[in-house]
Formats: sequence, structure tokens, C-alpha cells
Amino acid sequence: MNTADIRHHLHLIRDHLGDLAAAQHSDPTPVWPPQRLTTEMWAIRDAQAAAERADRNDHALGDSPAPVLNLDAMQAHQDISEELLMLADIVAEACQLPVTVEHRADPERWHFNASWKNGPHWAAVYVDGRLAGDDLDGRHFRPIPLRTADEVARVARECWRVMARILGIGSQVTPVPDRPCPWCRGQLRLHQPAGEAPYVVCVTGWDCTTPSRRDHRGRGLWVGGEMVQLVAALEQRAHAVGGAQ
Repeated sequence: MNTADIRHHLHLIRDHLGDLAAAQHSDPTPVWPPQRLTTEMWAIRDAQAAAERADRNDHALGDSPAPVLNLDAMQAHQDISEELLMLADIVAEACQLPVTVEHRADPERWHFNASWKNGPHWAAVYVDGRLAGDDLDGRHFRPIPLRTADEVARVARECWRVMARILGIGSQVTPVPDRPCPWCRGQLRLHQPAGEAPYVVCVTGWDCTTPSRRDHRGRGLWVGGEMVQLVAALEQRAHAVGGAQ
């Protein structure tokens, strides 16, 4: 058993719980935009929709797109949440020393009848703390037993496997579909390495006129939040092409 690997899986799960929640309202396994940009994309689209509504008169009908419902993501979010919360119960049963009066309101402890309301993120934080050996001072916790740590490893691996599949994380390099580079019309490629910010490169290299920064091969590069600007340029290009037709 490698404690560092187990904790790494728990950290990845915590980092992407919000992405999995957002994926419930996105097309299944979207290639573009990457799930981690969903919040920023919604903000851009909300601002655009507000501007369009401001241009309409009070009697005009607005657009009412049908809501997207990703049932696979919904089920995965529910299953992973329940697995993490039940896992915290198991770990607390094995590691927490008997409760005393001073422990009853201790926020570092797992409270069986109350802690579930704090959600799966807190459950993952709690389990990670037991793996790290935090607060082994004779008052709070005992070391995590090997059998319990093995169960943590099993649950963490499976939860991350499901989450990564739903979000398309850790997969091979994927061409961005129907979205050529706004500056040179070259192919854009999306990279979503596990545990790191997603990024996009333009395969054209130095011949591309993009104002973005470059990678070591001279390719246009957009990392993490920088892709919001790329998305805006792609949508502007799409509107210009659509208006010209």
C-alpha cells in the first residue's frame, strides 16, 4: 500500500468534485470546453444573454433553451458522494478515540449523526487527515489500521476512476472538434492531464499569429483560465463566419 498514492487520489477527487457537479448540466464527456472551464463559460454566456435581453423590447420573447441533463454524471456524483461519506464513517470508527465532553463540538472529529451534512469534500479531507496521521496526540485519533487503509485505497481508486471517465480527464490528446484556431485556422488540441490545469495548443507553431504565449515548440498555448480568452475568440470567429453567410 502506498499512502502517497491514496492521498493523491483523494486530492484529485476533492479538486474535481465541483467539475463533476457542473457536469450534471453538460453534454456527456464534453471535449470542448473542458469541464473545468464550465463555470467561466457559464459566466460568459450569462453576460452575453443579459446583453441580448437588454437589446430586446419588453414584449419580445427570449430564448429558452432546453436544459441539459447528464444522467451519468448525476449518478456518478451521487455514488461518489455516498462512497466518501460512508468511508469517513468507517475510518472514524477505526481511528477516533472515545468521545468526551470536550470532543462533542470538536470540528476536527467526524460526527456520525451530523458530519454527513458537510458533504463529500469534508469527508475526503477527514479521511486524508487520518492517512496523514494528523492529531495523533492521544486525545483525538489512533493510527489508521492497515485493513482500513486498504479499504480507503480501494474506494479512492474506484471513485477517481469513475470521475475521470465522466470528465474525460487523463485521456489522450484530443483535437478540439469543429473549432479551428481563430488566428490561423490550424488544429487546436486539448490536453487534460490528471491533477494539472487543462491546456490547448495550436499545432501550426510559429506561423500562427495568435497573441497568446508559446510553448517550447513555438505553438500557441492557452493554460487553465487563459482558455476563457480562447473561447471568446472562437465564439467571435464563429459569429463572424455565421454573419458572413
